[in-house]
Amino acid sequence: MDNRKRVLVVDDEDDVAVFMSCFLTRFGIENDVAKDGESALKFLNSNPYNCVFLDLNLGSGINGFDILKRIKTDKPKMKVVVISGSVDNSAIGETMSMGADHFLVKPIDLLELKKTMEQYLQ
Repeated sequence: MDNRKRVLVVDDEDDVAVFMSCFLTRFGIENDVAKDGESALKFLNSNPYNCVFLDLNLGSGINGFDILKRIKTDKPKMKVVVISGSVDNSAIGETMSMGADHFLVKPIDLLELKKTMEQYLQ
């Protein structure tokens, strides 16, 4: 049985995407990075993931809310950690009611990110 962990990082900010990818790689977690909603859906349709780290604001086109809805419809057991700079309680509440498993606020705290990885990638 394959025990490798694989994660999709969805964020349109290059700095955040590179940071997340490097951090995950450091802990031996394979990952792909999508910088827009369309790319994220392509990755999700063609690869198995244990977890998705998902930004809500992805510029124009498909946003994080749309991707979260699709994940929870197509792959309801997949873990989704929302990452956002918007600390709006309504956005947090909405994503959690839509099925998000966790919410991380940008800038991302390294200790909280590590704990979240351990919790959702066991």
